[in-house]
Amino acid sequence: MKKISVVICICVLLLATAAVAQAMDVNLYIDTGPDGWNSTLFSAWTPSAFAAAADGTYVNMGGGAHPGTTIFEAQEAIVFSTGDNGSMLLWTFWLPGKTAAEMAGNIQYRYKYDWEGVDYTTDWSTLTAGTSFPAWGDYTNSSSVSGVVGTIGCSWWANDDYAEPYDTGGTIYDETDAADVAALAQEMVTYQTYFGVDIQVREDENSAWETATLNGQLAVPEPTSIMAILFGLGGIAGYRRFRK
Repeated sequence: MKKISVVICICVLLLATAAVAQAMDVNLYIDTGPDGWNSTLFSAWTPSAFAAAADGTYVNMGGGAHPGTTIFEAQEAIVFSTGDNGSMLLWTFWLPGKTAAEMAGNIQYRYKYDWEGVDYTTDWSTLTAGTSFPAWGDYTNSSSVSGVVGTIGCSWWANDDYAEPYDTGGTIYDETDAADVAALAQEMVTYQTYFGVDIQVREDENSAWETATLNGQLAVPEPTSIMAILFGLGGIAGYRRFRK
């Protein structure tokens, strides 16, 4: 049985001061973007994503191969420790009319995915003001509505032991190349069908949780590609661990 590959999960929360109190309203979107842990491109990605989420103009998977859908290609959810660091799936949420003080301790998230027919769900994690990666800041949309906006992301982590030549320096993450990424992508399209996120929010500790869910579906290859993938899996070797 195939083991689960490395999952990198990040959370970024940008908080804003609410101008007018209003009913709880969770808006959740999905896209592919730079690796939030390591890529220098990530800080340039977040402003437009936050603006689109807050303005209601966000296009799901607008940065990927299937804009306007929730479908992602395998390579759009693989990061690595070389080159441009790859891409990860990023879920962006917008809570209008809320403040950091109101929502501290009142936003939770968890990740969901499948592998070889088995569904996995992580434990709930709480977003706490001032501790999210990489930064906090105020946000007001183009209609002068303030609120809470943030991004949570997951991906598989490719390493140098997915395709030959395997690790030669004793550190499996410093020599990852295109062949390793392609090998991991082959595993994904064979054994996985989705990545998902649940976000639950509440007004305060005495209120009931309200949950929003959004799954991304892994693109299904053409039949001829499926055969090539199955034959190609014979030479894959990999080290895997789970990281949040």
